[in-house]
Amino acid sequence: TGGGGGWVEEVLPYKFDLDKRSVSLNGELIDLTDREFDLASYLFRRHGRIVSRAALLENAWNLGGDVNTRTVDTHVSRLRQALALSAESGVRMTPVYGYGYRLDVQKAD
Repeated sequence: TGGGGGWVEEVLPYKFDLDKRSVSLNGELIDLTDREFDLASYLFRRHGRIVSRAALLENAWNLGGDVNTRTVDTHVSRLRQALALSAESGVRMTPVYGYGYRLDVQKAD
């Protein structure tokens, strides 16, 4: 095991580099704010699992879950656009009514 090497996560076609705080889609860098990066990396590390709005507030904002959750919804909406999360990319953001979100990764056949 070598030096510090950062966390790099690939959920194709996305690649995250925690050291550089960058994310790319099909090799192209996507411009995200720090908050959007934190939100995206948290969701991608938990893909396939339902994540509550309270957990997102705690982990991307360092706030308790009692803050207005419309903030989370607004950021998730922007993230969905910035990362082109859709059936075409094979990665979708699914809202879970009254609770939070789930990032779904469709496996290629």
